[in-house]
Amino acid sequence: MYKYFIVIFFSVQFSLLSLSISENFKKGEKYFYQKKFAIAAKFLEKVLESQPDHAKSISLLGDIYLIQKKYGKAERYYRQAIEVSSNPAKDYFRLGQIYTKRFEADKAIAAYEKSYSLDQSLSQALFHLGYVGLTLQRDKEKTIQYWEKFLTQTPLDYQYEKIKKVLTLLKDANFKIPPLDSEVSLAEALALGKEMKADGIKTKDSTAGNEKEQSNNESKGLLEDPDL
Repeated sequence: MYKYFIVIFFSVQFSLLSLSISENFKKGEKYFYQKKFAIAAKFLEKVLESQPDHAKSISLLGDIYLIQKKYGKAERYYRQAIEVSSNPAKDYFRLGQIYTKRFEADKAIAAYEKSYSLDQSLSQALFHLGYVGLTLQRDKEKTIQYWEKFLTQTPLDYQYEKIKKVLTLLKDANFKIPPLDSEVSLAEALALGKEMKADGIKTKDSTAGNEKEQSNNESKGLLEDPDL
């Protein structure tokens, strides 16, 4: 096993020395999609040694560190990519993801809005804008605004029905999103639906049994989706 690692290491080092910029990038991209991130980063960094403004390499390095949850390094690469890219919409989108992970709602909203303004085919930015509005800001109006626009643009999205269920709840004047410091979680509130009073406390209505809670489980699942 140790010998095998040595062979791989020297093979990568030789490739780094002998390949052109485009070939190093292709290698880096290939290893990225194979999820061999350490090797991918070596090839991409080699590209930047010869061409520091190679936007695709910079952005892909940001993706590597985002996946690895090294948010500070990822942010630095995305900001660098924004400076040199002819189409930085994706990099703004990734910044939005970083700020969402850090619970920095205002920065996330600004990044997603910038992303969508640059490329309106990035409809996922609308979904994430609504998601931040719901989970970090607890803002019914913002969530409704962004998610209605998202559903109009993406009627075939796999979460379409879940989002519609949440929107139905949010449009109900009697439904109140529990504040961030509430003992009732947002997922519980969405699952219980109209069993919640306006103050966010569960009622003791005898008709509020398992059947109603089960019918709203799709709404709860929206917040538990690992793709978010």
